[in-house]
Amino acid sequence: MGKRHYETVVLGGGLSACVATALLARRGFRVLLVDQGELASTRSGLLPDLVLSTEGSIAMELIHAELSLGHELQGRLRSFAAGFQAILPDERVDLPGDRLSLLGEVKRAFGTEHVDLTRAFMSALDEAEREGGDLLAEAGPLPAQSFFHKRAVNSLARKHAELSQPLRDSERFKNLPDPLFGMLVALLPFVTYFDASGADRISVLRFARPVGRFLRGVHRLADDASLRELFLQHAERGRTEVIRSAVKRLDVRGDQIDLEVEGEQSSFTTDSLIDASADLSGLQTLPAKSKPKALGAMLQEAAPKGHLHAVSIEVDRDVLPPGMAENLLLANGRGRARPGDGNAAEDRPILLLSRGSTVSAPDRVRLVALHPLSSVRSHTTGTDRLDLAIRARIERLVPFLDDGHPTFTPLTGQGNSEWPLIEHPLLDPELDPLMGVSGIGFRTPQKNLYVAGPTVLPGLGTEGEYMSALQAVDAVEAQLRGKKAPKSLAERPLPATGRKSSLPPPPAAG
Repeated sequence: MGKRHYETVVLGGGLSACVATALLARRGFRVLLVDQGELASTRSGLLPDLVLSTEGSIAMELIHAELSLGHELQGRLRSFAAGFQAILPDERVDLPGDRLSLLGEVKRAFGTEHVDLTRAFMSALDEAEREGGDLLAEAGPLPAQSFFHKRAVNSLARKHAELSQPLRDSERFKNLPDPLFGMLVALLPFVTYFDASGADRISVLRFARPVGRFLRGVHRLADDASLRELFLQHAERGRTEVIRSAVKRLDVRGDQIDLEVEGEQSSFTTDSLIDASADLSGLQTLPAKSKPKALGAMLQEAAPKGHLHAVSIEVDRDVLPPGMAENLLLANGRGRARPGDGNAAEDRPILLLSRGSTVSAPDRVRLVALHPLSSVRSHTTGTDRLDLAIRARIERLVPFLDDGHPTFTPLTGQGNSEWPLIEHPLLDPELDPLMGVSGIGFRTPQKNLYVAGPTVLPGLGTEGEYMSALQAVDAVEAQLRGKKAPKSLAERPLPATGRKSSLPPPPAAG
């Protein structure tokens, strides 16, 4: 059995893993991507594969420029036209991407008195999102790990103190329009990797960045490919190999890492490794003797505290009404309780995704219901009761599905080969109470082991996946080639133009 050597190995098949692999290949590294099942779901149309606005995100702008992806991406995008709707007990509300349409929808659904509140809310959201972009651009790699970097970030956070405040304590958001705000808070677990149980636990920064990006419009690639596939195609133009298997064992031996992969006759060695998997399962295989206590504590801290539980619902196509959106946010359906205000477990918001025809029956359509679920509850009581609650909610709020002979099948953890599901972890929101968006550090106690993906910047969603990938790739380049990255995103020139990155002016609120 021989050994194959790579300068860098990336573990995972999520967005950050594919971004990191593409960047490393573009910079001339010989890369091995070991996917442990996540790539199988790239055509499932999950939210991480949708394209949120890049406007105002220097990290996303830089990566697209470095990979020469900007024009290609724009040419392949198509918008979700009214692709998101919130279903309340007695109302259906569209969540369109343009502000004027949203104001009109608020007026229709909740009355004229909410229009001015919504307009003021949109203006406050734009200001907070822009200020958050300034902070992220100036802060350098996050979360801060060294003493001096932490001190600098603390100073910067004091300069933007309101961004760290809970939403309910913010002067800027003191007059939130309740119905719209509740729906947007309810979206957070689905577009980020933090749960959202109420406005008292959500910082202004954590709310403004992903929600502002979501409200500027959600897109998908015109050919129904995924964003991950696009990055992977660019990675494979370089010196990249992809293996779809599982890591059996990692072992750090000085400046080199040994790697064993299930089903591979050869073993592998690498100079550096980035674990971008959803649960850092690669680093978990390190033997105890080469796993410092600090790394063990770091991995324990990064363990997901929950996930999105998924249930498949197959129904006859002809029962779906013409106005039904591809994505429905279902409130609890009992009374006027607001989404996101700490309801009982079974009353949490549900996201219902429409995902096209089934393989076996073209006249049947698959819907997928996603519901936040804590790991404690999953282990202690199981999911049977939650599955019944999901079914009851759907019967109350979209009763016409009952005429389509629905069949309900739990998907989470089932290894469904027809509709593989990428794990969507929910992290502990107390990991970084100062910023409200970050998790564990991207540097580990081992100098050649790095982390990217949901565990690093979970509160930023897609933007966090981009940023964590860029940080890890810069660290690898510094380790292997001695090339230091700029201290902050704002200092970087755009590769295509040589000019410094800059944030655009905020969009008009209507």
